[in-house]
Amino acid sequence: MCSSSSTGTALGSSSTAIAPPPHVIFTGGDPLKRPDLGALVREAAGLGLGVSVAPSATTRLTADVVGELKAAGVEAMSMSLDGATAARHDGIRGVPGCFDMTLRAAGSIVAAGIPLQINTLVCRETVDDLEAIAALVAGIGARRWSLFFLIAVGRGRVLTPLSAAEAERTLEWAASQAGRRPFVTSTTEAPHYRRIVVQRLRRAGRSVEQIRRSPVGRGFAARRRERAPDPRRRPLPRRSRVPRPAGARDVSRALRRLRVPRPLWRLARPGMGDDRRRARGGSAVRVGERRRR
Repeated sequence: MCSSSSTGTALGSSSTAIAPPPHVIFTGGDPLKRPDLGALVREAAGLGLGVSVAPSATTRLTADVVGELKAAGVEAMSMSLDGATAARHDGIRGVPGCFDMTLRAAGSIVAAGIPLQINTLVCRETVDDLEAIAALVAGIGARRWSLFFLIAVGRGRVLTPLSAAEAERTLEWAASQAGRRPFVTSTTEAPHYRRIVVQRLRRAGRSVEQIRRSPVGRGFAARRRERAPDPRRRPLPRRSRVPRPAGARDVSRALRRLRVPRPLWRLARPGMGDDRRRARGGSAVRVGERRRR
């Protein structure tokens, strides 16, 4: 676990190195396991960074804690809801009582005036429950419902991803709900959702210009828009070629003879990738998120 001082330094570097400043999401695991979470949120907010928290539904997440996070400067929070009933949600999560704790925490977040996002896993085991979950999300008072399409890795391998046809039908259904629900629907690991929305707008008679000016069109345009250089942003270091350590060429030849896939070469030549990144000045900071193995 990083110390508060080192994490605060990383947050400060992020606020000055990037323009506009990034949005920081404290996640995990459970970020509430850090006793200094409130201090970190306050530090990030004081630096002008947007801050969200994605906690787990545990006994730590009380109404008092939610109030403290709001006072510290949290702009939004998210909770996971994978079933419309305790049996279905707790069955997916594997934690008895998790459904009731999630609803209590969600109620506290909404009551505190913090915008709430509900995250729902989409897979063969949950797809027929999405209609009921959507009604529950609306009743909770969430601002956004994010559909996370299953990527079967890690513990997700015990679940079943949707087929291409099932995913298409599910995204069509999600798009049909736009305007009928009091929340915004978004997707993760399903970028073709935008394609489906655009197709529906075309079938509704919208012109290309009207679609371009719509929220989905502006989303595409935001990626294409070029920004003027910001004088506050530190220039990226130039790439530099790092000389190979002695014997690296022989190792490469041996790996090639053994037909070892190139992505695995770094495992056999430890430190080379790290040395190159350090020489180029590159680094990355992850706040609170466990490495996926």
